[in-house]
Amino acid sequence: MSLRKNITSQLRALLAIILFTSVMVENASAQILAYGAETIVNTTTAGNQSDPAIAMDASGNYVVVWASEDQDGEDFGIYFQRYDNTGTAVGVETQANVTTAFGQRNPDVAMSATGEFAICWQSNFEDTDGLGVWYAVYDNSGTLVQRQRVNDSAADEQMNPKVAMRHDGYFIVGYADDGQDGNGVGISYQPFSVTGVAQIGESVANPTTTGYQALPDIAMDSAGNYTWVWQTDGQDGDRAGIFGQRYDQSYSTVGSEFQVNTTTAGNQQEVAIAKNYNGDVTK
Repeated sequence: MSLRKNITSQLRALLAIILFTSVMVENASAQILAYGAETIVNTTTAGNQSDPAIAMDASGNYVVVWASEDQDGEDFGIYFQRYDNTGTAVGVETQANVTTAFGQRNPDVAMSATGEFAICWQSNFEDTDGLGVWYAVYDNSGTLVQRQRVNDSAADEQMNPKVAMRHDGYFIVGYADDGQDGNGVGISYQPFSVTGVAQIGESVANPTTTGYQALPDIAMDSAGNYTWVWQTDGQDGDRAGIFGQRYDQSYSTVGSEFQVNTTTAGNQQEVAIAKNYNGDVTK
């Protein structure tokens, strides 16, 4: 009888060890582990390199973009570096902006499944009236396809641009736009083909125009459905809040404008959004 109890006790201990090991292995597999060492992206180190953004294709190749101080000869310019899926640099750091006067800041980048990518940034006085927004789109070899202004209207300020790209290279650039929605700052955007051809005219994303809507972000799924989010003043009843609007692949609204933040006391600001291949959203 004592032998049976001893065997039973040993089996229970062994089962506990197996279960503990299984849990540990499962937890370890769920951890995010560093892959390789910390790496400096910018080859040019003089001055400040700031405002970084990154995008990746379906194979794990990626591109990093940033603003670099005085590298293009005047104020800040926009530069990028491509990498393969092993983290090895492809080519050299490359300047995206051609006009260098007065400075270019706040870049963003998006990449297609097959490696085409688009970079956007704000440029000071290039559209002759304050800040404007430009893009440069590249093929998957890093060769420039098109570079041009995004905003149709040059009046007032266009700033803080964001870009999202569909799996096949169609992309959308949006920005905070002073005066376009008829009441202070709102969110304007324009979609383009993979070759940089505008698909519709400059459009306003925010249905509510009272007050200001600023600091936008965008995410797009594989089918081209996309969601804009932004910071708005006073719309949730107490200072800054976060609102958004969904769109389908034909640029039509889906549902109505929605509020993201549940807590409204104080300020909610500096929104970011991500969307997976199937369209699930994290804000």
